Amino acid sequence: MSNTEEQDPRRNRPLRVSWTGGMASTGAIGHITIDGQLWAAVEWSEKRQAWCIEDCEGRCLAHEASIRGQAASKKEALALAKAMIADGRMPSPEAAQAQYKAAAAERKAQRDKQPSEIRRRQEQQERRKRERELWNERSDADWRERQAQPLYEALADAFDFSDPDLWRSNSFASLRPRLVVWMRSVVAALERDVGRRRAPSGWGRRGPVSDVVKAYRNRELEQAEAKLARAREILGWLKDEQQVRPEAAE
Repeated sequence: MSNTEEQDPRRNRPLRVSWTGGMASTGAIGHITIDGQLWAAVEWSEKRQAWCIEDCEGRCLAHEASIRGQAASKKEALALAKAMIADGRMPSPEAAQAQYKAAAAERKAQRDKQPSEIRRRQEQQERRKRERELWNERSDADWRERQAQPLYEALADAFDFSDPDLWRSNSFASLRPRLVVWMRSVVAALERDVGRRRAPSGWGRRGPVSDVVKAYRNRELEQAEAKLARAREILGWLKDEQQVRPEAAE
């Protein structure tokens, strides 16, 4: 114990002892405080069959290094704890905390050197690396999907959905119900998008909207409306096999 610890003026101040669960309780823990700050505790240990004295970092005997002594009776343990505080054998709360942190750091350093821990960290790093790669791949695929022509438009360009003969094929006939469900979802999403773009914008609440912004918003709205019209057209062909394109009816 350093001279600074021994000369700590707080050690000469009055001690207060409080018992959790009542002093007569079998599982009672006596907390010894100075000016409301915990300095030590006494607690019965079934493992040691004795009353143990622990510093403020004892955590109910969980930290063996924090056990500073023991006695056969509760009274003797309490007296010993008070004496240890007075003569400097019991570390101050700050010193006990520093010692606990140093011991925890040392345990971690030793654990980090173990082959199993090294292997665990390597596996964790590989897993995180793979997760980042998968996230980047997903983000790139999503971006490419957003930039590409919608699949339903590509299908409509490749196949004449207005041609009744197309749906006489068993393969296309079996796909038709699923395509209808899909296109209804697409149309609903596009309708919601167009509705939002048509709604009054909050951009102009702090001042007038510039002509550039207005032109940009109008262009975005026109594109969204064109996509919606195209999707509705395709959905119409899929829902009604008798419906044909104007040019196909001529």
